[in-house]
Amino acid sequence: MNPAILPETAVLFMLAFARVGALMMLLPGLGERAVPARLRLALAVMLAVMALPLVREGAGGPGGARAQWLVSELLLGLALGVGGRLILAAMETAGSLIAQSIGLSFAQSVDPSQGGQGEVVATFLRMFGVTAIFAADLHHVAIAGIFGSYAHLPVGAALPVGDLAELMLRLTEATFRAAFAIAAPFIVFGFVFNLGLGLSAKLVPQIQLFFLATPLAAALGVALLALTLSAIALRFTGMTAETLALILPIGR
Repeated sequence: MNPAILPETAVLFMLAFARVGALMMLLPGLGERAVPARLRLALAVMLAVMALPLVREGAGGPGGARAQWLVSELLLGLALGVGGRLILAAMETAGSLIAQSIGLSFAQSVDPSQGGQGEVVATFLRMFGVTAIFAADLHHVAIAGIFGSYAHLPVGAALPVGDLAELMLRLTEATFRAAFAIAAPFIVFGFVFNLGLGLSAKLVPQIQLFFLATPLAAALGVALLALTLSAIALRFTGMTAETLALILPIGR
């Protein structure tokens, strides 16, 4: 082995690790807090080594230019990783809407993936989404997309700030649209349930229906959630596949 190539290889590895490492820390499923940091780091290092031939194709400039490329690669990895993180934000938003509709917004639990507290339904749907990603092998799509991103955004190319801003806006819109689509049956259920409760209270004022409203709404809401989990999984995995194909295209 020629020791003269070691500095060149180290620079190429830093360029690869800047993008791959940032993506691995943020991508849904692979970048969860529940995954040990050492495991994520080891996987990022392995993928960065595998991406060295792709980085070498575009990293032929002077040292000063490569320093700028390092910053660009880090910013690009963070931007694409945040775009992927918005996938799980759709499940969290849908969980919050569902919790408010069925009267469980006051029920809080520890979110193992984030380390904080949140609604029980939002935490459950987030973990359910992570499980669906691995069950549908979408983490393989994410890993393949990391290598495919070098074909569309090679090392040394100018950072597409305008395109990234437009991408974030499109992903944010898609996130809220998916969240409301998932929570739509529960929003309708909450409206109909409260409307029927109000009419019953007017028709039969002797019965204290509001004492029964919270447990009844929670029970019916949980039953509805159990019935719609398969549809939620299909909607979420479809959205995840579309989003990953958008931010991390596999081929040209």
